[in-house]
Amino acid sequence: KFREKFMTALRQVHAVYPAMKIDVTGEGLFLYTSPPPIAKTGVVVRLPKGDSGLPSGK
Repeated sequence: KFREKFMTALRQVHAVYPAMKIDVTGEGLFLYTSPPPIAKTGVVVRLPKGDSGLPSGK
């Protein structure tokens, strides 16, 4: 019963994360390094010249 439920859940995960690298064999389940489901993003924040970004202490 566990295997049936697990395989159903695994198919659902694969539907929303198709880049998931996994092999299911008679020997077991093999998980491989996969790209993250959400791509990395970066934000660059530039402070005005002369502004250290720290409170002035006033």
